[in-house]
Amino acid sequence: MLQILTSLLILLNPVIAFFAPSHVPIQDAPKIEAAFTNLDDYKLPLSENIFLASQLVPSYPIRNWNTPDPQITAKIALVFETSRQKILWQKDGLRESRPIASLTKLMTAVIAKEIMLPDTPITLAPEDLLVEGHHQNLQAGDFLSLEEAFYLLLVSSDNSIAQALSRTQTTEPEFIAKMNQKANALGMTRTTFSNASGLNGNLSTPADLFLLARYINQNHPDIWSISAQPNITIITRAGKTLELKNTNALIGKVPGLIGGKTGYTPQAAGSLLLVFEVGEERLVSVVLVSSDRFGDTQKIISWYWQNYFNQ
Repeated sequence: MLQILTSLLILLNPVIAFFAPSHVPIQDAPKIEAAFTNLDDYKLPLSENIFLASQLVPSYPIRNWNTPDPQITAKIALVFETSRQKILWQKDGLRESRPIASLTKLMTAVIAKEIMLPDTPITLAPEDLLVEGHHQNLQAGDFLSLEEAFYLLLVSSDNSIAQALSRTQTTEPEFIAKMNQKANALGMTRTTFSNASGLNGNLSTPADLFLLARYINQNHPDIWSISAQPNITIITRAGKTLELKNTNALIGKVPGLIGGKTGYTPQAAGSLLLVFEVGEERLVSVVLVSSDRFGDTQKIISWYWQNYFNQ
């Protein structure tokens, strides 16, 4: 019986090797040991038993290689499957640092949640309103709850709120230091933050942004639920009414959308991180340096539906 099983493994090995994930071309994608599957783990020796050999059968989703890649304007783009930590598709540099604009605010929200109590009041100072990109009804001296501040930060991408959050519980330099410390702790080795809004200077990579998205999935999923709100009206504790319009034009247009964050500056061009679910799988799409971030993301998601299948 053992000889028969061994012979079967030998006969199946070329077929198994053909389907193994290590044959999927990944351009310019060095291993990130903290985040991605080591494909060498799939190459089991023939002496292993039938059960272990069965693990070589590829896991879903499986790509249909007969169709071309999506044609997009973004210089860098990636799609990750979070549960299996698999790169499903990429365009150019997996670990190339680029300006990320307001994608920064995802880390701003993480740090604010981790150092502030839920009932922490956020008060706007005159200097907060000096930055561009704040709600027209906000004034110096306005105070908000932390939850209200998060809606302004993640729905309308308000820069004055990012500034206010960065100096509420600590000084702004200390807050920025915590952002960089968290990035290092998550393995985001090519990410640097110099401000809480993303207006200038902040750099990251698609691979690093995936690590941040995965951390939010696991520890702060309410960040996604807030970011996925469409147009919303907030009435503050002080009775002020704030009408917020989501900067993400794909809200309500992507099946299974969980959340995400937009970004734009002239230096960074357009960027978009989107989290969505297909069945039981959660995926992260990232586009950087795009002249059509929403159109590019829609093309990537449409391409995914056409070129992958899950079972």
